Amino acid sequence: MNAFRVSVAGVILDADGRILLCQRSQTKKFAPGAWHMPGGGVDEGESIEDALRRELREELALEL
Repeated sequence: MNAFRVSVAGVILDADGRILLCQRSQTKKFAPGAWHMPGGGVDEGESIEDALRRELREELALEL
């Protein structure tokens, strides 16, 4: 098992320069209710770009 895990996060800006943030569920064990940029871990054999696409699809139903 690796000591490190590669993660991705997407910075999504609107025309006014505002950043889209997501709020974690209050029921999550790690950082409940915390605000974060959408993203997550890169699966084994997955490219960084594919991981970011998957995470945005899973978290926000966005297709890039």
